[in-house]
Amino acid sequence: MRIVVPYARLWPETKAALDATGREVEYFYVGGSPTAYHELLLDIWHQGEGFLVVEQDVVPYVGAIEELEQCPEPWAGKPYWIGSGFYAYLGFTRFSDTLLREHPGVMDALDSLRDDGTPRRYWGRVDTRLGQVLNDQVGISICTHWPAVEHLNPDKALKGGINCSLCGEPIAWETAKRTPPPWPCEHDGPPLPDIPRRELAPQQEQTVSVADVNDTRVVTINCVYCGGPWPCGCNG
Repeated sequence: MRIVVPYARLWPETKAALDATGREVEYFYVGGSPTAYHELLLDIWHQGEGFLVVEQDVVPYVGAIEELEQCPEPWAGKPYWIGSGFYAYLGFTRFSDTLLREHPGVMDALDSLRDDGTPRRYWGRVDTRLGQVLNDQVGISICTHWPAVEHLNPDKALKGGINCSLCGEPIAWETAKRTPPPWPCEHDGPPLPDIPRRELAPQQEQTVSVADVNDTRVVTINCVYCGGPWPCGCNG
């Protein structure tokens, strides 16, 4: 599977994780214009070979790439935290050979979508526009594979934390990444198994931040209506 990394500012944690896989990885600088990301995917799509996108600030855990390669669905991805929840977007997404060969005009179709007030081919709308075409015109949805991968963009970081809605105890970040909510707590039984973690070489260890895949921060999200831990029972 071809692994493509579009970047404007490549995070060292991302590169270290990809280097550790021993896989061939293609890096493409897209910081030169606001349309370069779109145009890169347009060119790759026309080549007709399936590929995996790993964005510049996403850190895959050991085996994450192989999980998407083995998925039989045409479009698969792993969720990552995007400000208010875990979602599978373009940051760690695999498109199959069959999808590209049977639907070669998918990226071209983005130019025909209704004007939404943002420039055509703008990098910040590639993910949602591509999803719109795949959902509405091709008729497929992304196959989401948990556990989540790490997203290092500080603008999308968790603001607050996660608490169990039954006992109120904090739920560790590592636990939240393993499954979609509702997340397990101690009263649910044995903890979930650890997410695989690759040991980095000594010269790489210094590049791994506190947000790497072994992070166990405790975090809390509060309801904006009642102020209690989310998910709460007030129903907004």
